[in-house]
Amino acid sequence: MAKPSEKISFQPVTRLFLSLGLIAAVLMVRSMTTLYMQCLAILLYLLFFENRAQRKQILKLTAPMAILAAAMTWITLDAKTALFLTLRFWNLMTVSALCFQRIGAEDMASALRKLRTPYPVVFMLTSAMRYIPLIRLRVRHIIEAQKSRGIDLRLRLKNVSNIFALFLPLLVQCLMLSEEMAMAMECRGFSRKGRTLRHGSRLQGKDYLAMAGGLILLLMLYRWEFR
Repeated sequence: MAKPSEKISFQPVTRLFLSLGLIAAVLMVRSMTTLYMQCLAILLYLLFFENRAQRKQILKLTAPMAILAAAMTWITLDAKTALFLTLRFWNLMTVSALCFQRIGAEDMASALRKLRTPYPVVFMLTSAMRYIPLIRLRVRHIIEAQKSRGIDLRLRLKNVSNIFALFLPLLVQCLMLSEEMAMAMECRGFSRKGRTLRHGSRLQGKDYLAMAGGLILLLMLYRWEFR
């Protein structure tokens, strides 16, 4: 069994609370000055605290969506509003990616159970989180297989007609995965009543201090932005 990482010092509930607090802080911003400061802080964090592979992955995920948002807002809105919305959208996507990269499926399930979330909801969310890397791998395999057959699936306008060569095999793969999962759950008696859950560790003093500090900073930001 793999040992837990020593770098993770907070409980899952604390990390989920702080992650939601950071996302709320991005959504709360109304002034351009605060928005610039948040954007600069995120860039510095990516530059000094993230390794090259993770930084490249996050930028590869968020940059195209930010460019698309910029193109849409610059066409329909004035320059100042478009810049504000684009930076805010990029900050939100980057902070979300950074936060939820550090919360695995098991940690998310543990945190949601402590927050008294209904178990079916917890199971659906954690199952989706577990299957995202697998679906990504299946997409990569489908693209490689179709390329070997001479089907071009690159993002070009002329390749729009070939998109079904990706979506149809992916749909079949997803249906097969869902059937396998349903059979495995049935074999393990998932619908049986009286199931017991693993007890997680309790919150410690540092967790309460971290949540209290995050809440105080969030309230200070709220008072600054809505003064």
